[in-house]
Amino acid sequence: MRRIRWGIWRWRAWAGWLGWLGGLAGMEARLAAVKVHLAAGFSAAEGAMTPPGTSAQDRTVRKMSVTAEVAGALTVSEGSAERLLVESVRLTRDLPLALGALGSGTLSWQHARILCDETEGLDPAAAAAFEAHFLDPDATCHG
Repeated sequence: MRRIRWGIWRWRAWAGWLGWLGGLAGMEARLAAVKVHLAAGFSAAEGAMTPPGTSAQDRTVRKMSVTAEVAGALTVSEGSAERLLVESVRLTRDLPLALGALGSGTLSWQHARILCDETEGLDPAAAAAFEAHFLDPDATCHG
């Protein structure tokens, strides 16, 4: 009997720890969605403040400045910040199902990044179809 009680306690503890880890993964995904919205918003605000007719060189300097600011705020490398900015714009503009799933905690940040990578270079309709194939339960596949 003692062995059975120990087994039940061990199973409950094991399931409890896994439950907490699963909940934490969902929280991380929701937090990533907030980060995406903030990064895309900051980038858009900077773009809106760029005067029309700004030279290509000045636009490049502004983009580098935005990247450096985000890198400093998040204490990450500028390469990581640049990738976050690109992925944030892609998610907010082209991949609404992925962003929604990230925000609900049902899609991890890594999976959202993979969707960004896999849809890069696709036209908007193809990207939407690709996204729907994996994330929209009501989507139908046409062979």
